[in-house]
Amino acid sequence: MRRKAVVFALAFAATLFAVSGAASKSSKATFDVHVGDNFLPPLAQPSIARAANGDTITIVLTGTFNSGAKSASGSGTFVHMHGTTVLATGTLTLTRTIAFQSYGCGVAPDGSTFPSNFCGGRVLLAAHLVGHPTSNPNATVARNAVFEVNCQVHSTTFSPPPGTGEGIKLVVKGGPNFNKHVSGANLFVQTASASTHSKPKHPK
Repeated sequence: MRRKAVVFALAFAATLFAVSGAASKSSKATFDVHVGDNFLPPLAQPSIARAANGDTITIVLTGTFNSGAKSASGSGTFVHMHGTTVLATGTLTLTRTIAFQSYGCGVAPDGSTFPSNFCGGRVLLAAHLVGHPTSNPNATVARNAVFEVNCQVHSTTFSPPPGTGEGIKLVVKGGPNFNKHVSGANLFVQTASASTHSKPKHPK
């Protein structure tokens, strides 16, 4: 599984060379990342991914990342389920940024106008999971993982690459591999050079 996770990360990083200049201008900025955390109405529901065996993982997370510094911080919660049965619950903590492909900012997935610091892209984040199996709530299981967040917000000059879609994926060291988007909405908010859409100017 470790080899699969490394291959997954390298394959994703290789796609960054295809990003246009218009989309990559903000790629080394600092972003807040919102995953199903009710930051806006579209984010009112958690994001869900599915593994090949049918298991699902539901994640709510708020954090920050910077691809230039390879840094990331923030945390959230997860629920691991098989059908309607809860297998485990726990927390997910971001530890660093692996790679980021920017789609640009300012245009919502439906084509409407967003604030200029509302951005999209696909980011790979290293994460640490601490879970508690429902079969033994007093037990603690810790795993490292690669967490992918995809947001389809983009710029007026760049569109998300074909085959990408809004959602999350989670590759857990030792398994399982939640590699299928199910539902949910995500958002990146640029904070390093935030526009006046989200940060009002204060009088001197």
